[in-house]
Amino acid sequence: MYSLRVGSETKTSDQDAHGVIRLSARSIWGPFAKGAVTLDRAKAVVKNRNRDALAVASATVSPLISERTGLAADAGSLAAEVVPRTVPAGDSIEVAVTGSAPARPGSYLADLDVKSAGADPISTPLRVDVAASAFWGVLCLLLGLSLLGVAKLLTGAGGIEETTRQALLFKAAVSADWAHNPPPASHAEAIAEINRNIDDALRSLAAPRGYSVVDRRVPDATAALAAAREAHAELRKALSDASPGVLEIDDLAKEWDAFKTRLNALSAAPAFGASAAQTFSERLRAMSEGLQDQLVAAYARAARTTLEPHVERVRLALAAGEGGRARDTALATRSWMQRAADELERRQALAMGYVLLDTAMLVSDARIRRVAADQAIPPEERTKLIESLDTADAKLASGLTLENLRDAHALIEDAVTESLRARAAVILDKVHEAANAAGDEMSVEPMFAELTKLGPPASLSDSDYFKGMGAAFAVWRRAMAHIEDDAARATMDAAAAAGIDAAAHQDKAGVKKAYETLKADWRDYLPKHIAAASARAVAPYCDEIRKGTLQEIAFMGESVKLQSGRPEVAEWESALDRARINLQMQPSGDVDCIGKLNDEYGQAIAVSGAVFRRGLEDAGIPMDARLDAANRSGDAAAVALIQQLSIAPRDISLKVSPLLKEAVAGDRVLFVFDSLDPNWGPGVDVAVDWGDRSAKFRTDAQKLLRNEPVEHIYPFAQTFNVTATASIRGSDVGRSALPVVVAPSPASLAERLADVFLTSQFALALLIASVVYYWRFHSGAVTFGAISLHYVQAFALGFVAYAAVADLPKAFADLILK
Repeated sequence: MYSLRVGSETKTSDQDAHGVIRLSARSIWGPFAKGAVTLDRAKAVVKNRNRDALAVASATVSPLISERTGLAADAGSLAAEVVPRTVPAGDSIEVAVTGSAPARPGSYLADLDVKSAGADPISTPLRVDVAASAFWGVLCLLLGLSLLGVAKLLTGAGGIEETTRQALLFKAAVSADWAHNPPPASHAEAIAEINRNIDDALRSLAAPRGYSVVDRRVPDATAALAAAREAHAELRKALSDASPGVLEIDDLAKEWDAFKTRLNALSAAPAFGASAAQTFSERLRAMSEGLQDQLVAAYARAARTTLEPHVERVRLALAAGEGGRARDTALATRSWMQRAADELERRQALAMGYVLLDTAMLVSDARIRRVAADQAIPPEERTKLIESLDTADAKLASGLTLENLRDAHALIEDAVTESLRARAAVILDKVHEAANAAGDEMSVEPMFAELTKLGPPASLSDSDYFKGMGAAFAVWRRAMAHIEDDAARATMDAAAAAGIDAAAHQDKAGVKKAYETLKADWRDYLPKHIAAASARAVAPYCDEIRKGTLQEIAFMGESVKLQSGRPEVAEWESALDRARINLQMQPSGDVDCIGKLNDEYGQAIAVSGAVFRRGLEDAGIPMDARLDAANRSGDAAAVALIQQLSIAPRDISLKVSPLLKEAVAGDRVLFVFDSLDPNWGPGVDVAVDWGDRSAKFRTDAQKLLRNEPVEHIYPFAQTFNVTATASIRGSDVGRSALPVVVAPSPASLAERLADVFLTSQFALALLIASVVYYWRFHSGAVTFGAISLHYVQAFALGFVAYAAVADLPKAFADLILK
């Protein structure tokens, strides 16, 4: 065995199966190495295979020659040292080898000659393998990987940029096409879908690559662009048979026919006249139908009368060959139709609100009459309740006007309050009565009376004492019939029986123990018995309150539905649902049920107040009428809100769309308005200052209420203060301010490099190439760097491994498809 050290590494070797002495070393400088590397002193074992003893005198090593070229090495020489002695036949002798080998990687050959006096020398082949450091192989491997990575970076970036260019060109072409040949407004959804697909493509291209084997950005963008192109082609094909003006007019005619049918249905006269109303419920029905006629039917008749001539104007303009003017008039007429439909929808919601109010008044009337029929309420209070209801009925009988409806509603609400107060007094009396009766049932007076019959305790004989106690225990036992708790009754009955038995056996200690036990159990059960009796007294009233509260929550739920489209609706519905569930789960046998029911009712009332304030804020009535309604409601928050609206612009709540995860420089940022007044129309101008010194975005409230997109592209990352104003002839009626944090664009050079070199695809290629590299050059007898081809092979290995991994997804896809 021998050991030699080159640089900082140590290798060991021995003679191989062919008797060749093999030495190995590492060349730190690899292909650029010059000169020689010094070998540490090493030992070789030479065996005397002769039949006779051998007198070893010295040992030498021939000059090194290159195995590849057969020429003498340009550097390095080896020397051998041996201790002269006689080596018997079959014995061995150690020879020390020192010197140096060429630093350039390769295999070098020489002969070790052990000389003896008077005999031929023993010659043993010697081989020195100088391998290049693994650093050079790994470097070539990484260069191969990186070369393809850079190529993918360039082609990938080029593919992304080319696809982005195609998407932008297509969007510009579509915009120009629509500007020159505008599609009918009825195809607005198809146009929006095309725009969404283009935006999805651009968003995919701008996103950073994920840590995955497959880069889906370009394929996803290509698919979205293909969908946009297909939808655009289908739209153009559908519109190719006629000019845009004719199609616009045809769509208007169809929409007008459908809208006119609805107008005719809504224009119907009331089926139940005010003159036929004789009772309170009939008057409320007549009131509801009259309001439906005033609010909806009259407006529907007016809309039909005013819009039909404009539709006829469009047809006449088209017949006169003025397609452009006909189309413009058709677009304006469609806009008027939409405004009429919006107004009708609001009026219909208001009419439905009055129907809910009338229904609630009927339910309240019935509840108050049930309370007034309770004989436990003092007669004067019952009479007062009935008089309030009769006064409300007389108000409506004097005229079915909104003023009378308002006064009648106020009278009924006051009567509801009075009925609750009267019912609360009755419930309190019932609870006191039940508690007193329960206390009387659990009184210990009969037992004491039995003991009193015996006379003074000092004058009693033992027999009289035990006889009296036995009788007292018997009376006590009979009184247990009022105990409803079976376990408690059994426990006390056992104590009474023990007392009777102890009295019979004249066991004074047993009598005393039974008496103390029974007295303690009786005292502990007394409050439970009173509470149970009180709960039974309250239970019918709890059921009635629960039923009435559930009815009111149902009405509140219908009122919330009239506010559909608002962001608060989900929260309101959730709160009402929680209150409803808690009301249904509350047991009637709980003495505190009324307080708990009132707590849930308070939660529902809070929702009702929020709905009222929100509806009052957007009501299509003058500000003084809104303030009057708020004052009459007694809701301080509603009064403050309307007062604020009357002296200052409303908050129109500009926000970044919740669909957007974050605002990024270079990408579109979508904004929404959460609190536009639904009564605003094209006369309310809206302007948005993006805060980056670019041109303001200008539109009107009507377009925004119809979901016109509000979007902007910020060129760089920063926090921008965005402000929006709504105004009428320069006077602000709405304002909002919003700080927008814009993040840097993900398309930086460092992130593009990371897109290629910090992905699972690159990691997989590196792993595969590293395993093959080690197996090829470092696990066998190959001397890496001995020939220049080894460096080329390491480079090619990295390149091919990355190329193979890059094509794996396609190969797997083809395999699955086959």
